[in-house]
Amino acid sequence: MAIIRDRLRDLNKFYEILKKIEHKVGGKRILSGCDAGMDWPRQGIYFFFENGEFTHNSDELRVVRIGTHALKKNSGTTLWDRLKGHKGTQKGKYPGGGNHRGSVFRLHVGNAIIKREGIKCESWGKGTSAGAEVRIKEHPLEIRVSKTIGCMPFVWVKVDDEPGPNSMRKYIERHSIGLLSNYMRPSINHPSSSWLGRYCTNEKVRNSGLWNVDHVDENYDPSFLDDLDHFVDKMGDKKRTNIKHGWNPKLNIKIGPFPNEKIVLCSADAGPGSQRNKPYEAAHFFPGGKWVGAVRNTAEELGIRFVILTTGHGMVDPWDKISPYDRHIDGYTKEVNEKWVDTIPRTLGTNQYNILVFYAGGCPRESYLELMMPILNSLNISMITFGRPNMYDIDKIEEIVGSLVEGSNLEEMKSIMKYPKRLEWYPTGDM
Repeated sequence: MAIIRDRLRDLNKFYEILKKIEHKVGGKRILSGCDAGMDWPRQGIYFFFENGEFTHNSDELRVVRIGTHALKKNSGTTLWDRLKGHKGTQKGKYPGGGNHRGSVFRLHVGNAIIKREGIKCESWGKGTSAGAEVRIKEHPLEIRVSKTIGCMPFVWVKVDDEPGPNSMRKYIERHSIGLLSNYMRPSINHPSSSWLGRYCTNEKVRNSGLWNVDHVDENYDPSFLDDLDHFVDKMGDKKRTNIKHGWNPKLNIKIGPFPNEKIVLCSADAGPGSQRNKPYEAAHFFPGGKWVGAVRNTAEELGIRFVILTTGHGMVDPWDKISPYDRHIDGYTKEVNEKWVDTIPRTLGTNQYNILVFYAGGCPRESYLELMMPILNSLNISMITFGRPNMYDIDKIEEIVGSLVEGSNLEEMKSIMKYPKRLEWYPTGDM
């Protein structure tokens, strides 16, 4: 019991340090939207989380993968080089795919997808290189892997030491994995029943709860936490911006054109005081949330799909019958995330829509986006969002949709808004 108690204590300290890292880097990033132009340190350690995976008795996402780079003497590999290998390719011969032979992270994720879905890909993981014919056959699976990893939030800590197997980065990586791993020991922060890693053919992934193999069977030295904390304290603070969702767009970037049938209009829900007191069709369930009705009416006039994002029932269609609920996203993050992971893909499908227009109104938008974006990205759906309390700019929905149909850019769309700072654009990783 003392061993479990000590490990719990160290896990709590570890996650407190990660909160400091998140503050230092300006929030978690989403890999699919990251690029070389962002402000990466040359050397560092990364920590990946996974939506739907939580720490014990908490709404905090748990770490599922830890890694570093440049572990050979004189290696020139940078932190972004390693992250780019996990992310995959956006262009070239195999757009949207990647090379699992150059990323063990991709290898394990691909193995799990193969096992879970019964996919036949006998060449997966065979050899250190492959010819064009094999790469073409593997490409659809590589795309799936890119989408899966691309949705995972992550943070990093700068540890700018010399390349080599005895680097401080390797030391912190090894002991972090040793602390988090459940391999051959009592399980703490165990993976959910639906965690993809449970299907991985490597039993160390399955039984550790991590997308790691090295060091999962090793003990850890608790003093590494002080070293990790030291490097975090040395990092400068960064302002929390849209970059936490993986995208910092230029105002003149082209958005669209999108066909009408590829646009879906979405409204945030309303709290208990704005709901009916009995089950009712979702389209008319929020009489006190006038913005829901306004968005619905605009969608009908424009002839485009309309959905409502609720914290109690997930994403619903206007004809769905829903019952009263009281579930604030910041108090029920885990439950809301599980609902959204289930209902958003089921409602929108894959490759049916190009873009979701989200009128946020007075909802806690940052909390909504934190959960929404990885799910939408996995569905290849971009998002543009605006609005604030008291229905500001709700009259601009028709103009925004018109701009998307014709093709526009952020600068033009912001020019029509009363509160242009609330207009934000989050493209899918494929754009």
